[in-house]
Amino acid sequence: MAALAYHLGHKIKKGDALTASQVLAKAQALGVKLALSGGELHAVGCRAGIAQLAQDIRACKPQLVQLLSKPATAPDWTPPAPLPDPGMARLLALAMALCDRTGASEKTRQDWRADIEQAAPENRGHLLALLQGLMPKAMPPAVVAAPSPPAPAPTWRDADHADQSHYWACKQCRTGAKCPKGQRLSDAYIEAASRERFIAAKTDPAKPLPKFHVAQPWNEVDKTYQAHHWSCDACKAYARSNGHSQRCTEGQQLHSAYEQAAAKGATP
Repeated sequence: MAALAYHLGHKIKKGDALTASQVLAKAQALGVKLALSGGELHAVGCRAGIAQLAQDIRACKPQLVQLLSKPATAPDWTPPAPLPDPGMARLLALAMALCDRTGASEKTRQDWRADIEQAAPENRGHLLALLQGLMPKAMPPAVVAAPSPPAPAPTWRDADHADQSHYWACKQCRTGAKCPKGQRLSDAYIEAASRERFIAAKTDPAKPLPKFHVAQPWNEVDKTYQAHHWSCDACKAYARSNGHSQRCTEGQQLHSAYEQAAAKGATP
């Protein structure tokens, strides 16, 4: 396929001007061919190379036209030696890597593919040099943060505090029918207490648990009684009367079970 040709009569920004001979040499190095067609100056080559030359061409366009109008037998510049052909596959891979580095759009990628596919074999070496010059410097490797250590399991004291704080603030839990959050906190407390009792028994199985250790059976019996107490008017009246009234039948049974479980616990 023929290389793309671009008309260079459009307006561009002015910059530091090169001589006509220097512009021709730069165009040759970029794989761009400048030629006259019908009295107009045209550039044939890849878009990126032409974009780099546009400002220089505009600055010395009359001199270029005069220079290119001279007979081909007497050029006043020496073209550089052609570079070896790197192959289309290597150019495509480098162009896509450049697009990845610069976050180029899909249209830019398509333009690069078209320029590489249409470039003549003798111009591919210059196109490779252009791509290598446009490639940004390698980015430093990303610093990957070390994974944070897992949170330590709560102690039974922390779990019990969370369970008790919720229990006395939740009307549903005080009735004995625990809400979902109360159930989770209670399960976490039991798990922490069981774990620490297992660790204590593993390290010193002969040592009895203190009477007020959370792993003592009376703790669960006490919770059952407290749940009934705060939902029973008769049991609450008994507590306010300093023993001058009677608990209800169920409250009395639960309290007796609590006292029996507490009596079985080991002394501190």
